[in-house]
Amino acid sequence: MCQKTLAKSSQGYVIKCGNCPNLHVAFGTVLLSLSADQFCAFSKTLARCYDVHKCRDNREEKCIQVPTELSSLMLVFTLNELADFQTLLQSAYEALRRERLLEFNLN
Repeated sequence: MCQKTLAKSSQGYVIKCGNCPNLHVAFGTVLLSLSADQFCAFSKTLARCYDVHKCRDNREEKCIQVPTELSSLMLVFTLNELADFQTLLQSAYEALRRERLLEFNLN
């Protein structure tokens, strides 16, 4: 299987699958297989969650819930984890943008 690493950190990675059009997003113990549109939507959701919670005093309390497309599944992060995940996704977005594989408005 051929795959291209778009972004990598000590917590996870984002790769473009060689066998399908999806992006595989791994962070901590979570692995998501997302279409380009789903990746964009999830990235925006994560950024909004971070903006809401970025002034929290306790950055290590695992209490920030991030919704998913599956209504019965929420992801839970600390503020530090959320910041790291957002940085990872932003790096992957920039790599995709450089390759002109994905275009969307961040605003």
